[in-house]
Amino acid sequence: ESDQFAELAQGSTGLAYSGDGGLLAVGSGDKVEIYRPGLDQLHTMRPRLGPISALAFDAHGLLAVSGETDRIQLWQIRPVQKSSWDVLGHESYATQLKFNPHHPVLAAITESDQLLVWDINQGPETPEDLTGELTNLNALAFSPDGDLLAVGAEDGRVWLWDWQARRVAGEIATHAPVLCLTFTPDSAQVIVGHEGGRLRVWKIK
Repeated sequence: ESDQFAELAQGSTGLAYSGDGGLLAVGSGDKVEIYRPGLDQLHTMRPRLGPISALAFDAHGLLAVSGETDRIQLWQIRPVQKSSWDVLGHESYATQLKFNPHHPVLAAITESDQLLVWDINQGPETPEDLTGELTNLNALAFSPDGDLLAVGAEDGRVWLWDWQARRVAGEIATHAPVLCLTFTPDSAQVIVGHEGGRLRVWKIK
């Protein structure tokens, strides 16, 4: 019954909380609105990327922003910076972004159905392509311990990547399109979301 709300542009997309929950970033058309708790507006960013498609915070308040262009922008939010730097090397824009919680690593699913991983410090212009045999990718999540990258697909498969060893650590066959996924805080289970509001929990450790 909260009376707190924010008016956004029609068709807004992209939503991300900072790791401590103190900031909320929302894609609103071609802008990014930054809110404090209670939807107290902090800042409006205009990254000039076209309509915003995906957002993600890292553990230190760095915000990755993707729009319908061939670059991802990184913005320091605490304190708010007036300029950004770019992550490059992808052929089409990112539809989902996730940071590793313990390493300067950014993962993305792109509009052309690629799974790309950047080491921000070492290769911001040279992503590694981990797409493999998966197609129609829908969901992406790093485990809280930072060891695994989970990727879910329309065919119901979830692949667990050991991104440091560059190998598949496991595969889950859910037999239903994967719409979203996340890990439990102990990184021991993966929660997979399907159509109709159905959630399934898979033990992986």
